[in-house]
Amino acid sequence: MNEIAIRSFVAIDIPEDIKFKIFDGYEKYRKMIKASWVKPENLHITIKFMGDCSPDIIRNLNVELESRLTGFGKFNILIGGYGAFPGAKNARVLWVKAESVSEKLIEVCNLVNSATSKIGILKEIRKPTPHITIARIRDPIALDLSEINESAELHEFSCGEVVIFKSTLTRSGSIYETINKIMI
Repeated sequence: MNEIAIRSFVAIDIPEDIKFKIFDGYEKYRKMIKASWVKPENLHITIKFMGDCSPDIIRNLNVELESRLTGFGKFNILIGGYGAFPGAKNARVLWVKAESVSEKLIEVCNLVNSATSKIGILKEIRKPTPHITIARIRDPIALDLSEINESAELHEFSCGEVVIFKSTLTRSGSIYETINKIMI
């Protein structure tokens, strides 16, 4: 019997109140930029998108993440400032920056990348860019991010877990479900 693949990713969830503050912070840009905007309940800090995985891979990932992250320790994350992939001159993805003063967020990204690599998921070779995707732009546009960043608010919260999410694509957008939470 074939197992059904699970479209999945590893992320840090954001407290609900901050999700709505971020969403409100880019309200005026939703009217100016033609894009597919992420609903506030779906905002999260992307660590690693894995794509379609078997339930066995998800179970193995959970074991790997628990062994690497348990006891890592809570840390604060600061959210604020806008960026674009691949760049502001031809933006396809608009995002909000996430960072930690202590570099612990980058350490978590590297530990997750190492864990996913061990279970057979392609290792990311680029330096991690922790971010919150807020919009996907079908036709690339040039953006003046300095203007957008002048109005950016900063938000801070304490991170105590990493989450494995299931992502289901629907006509009205993605639906995310928690598969497992790994306490750090």
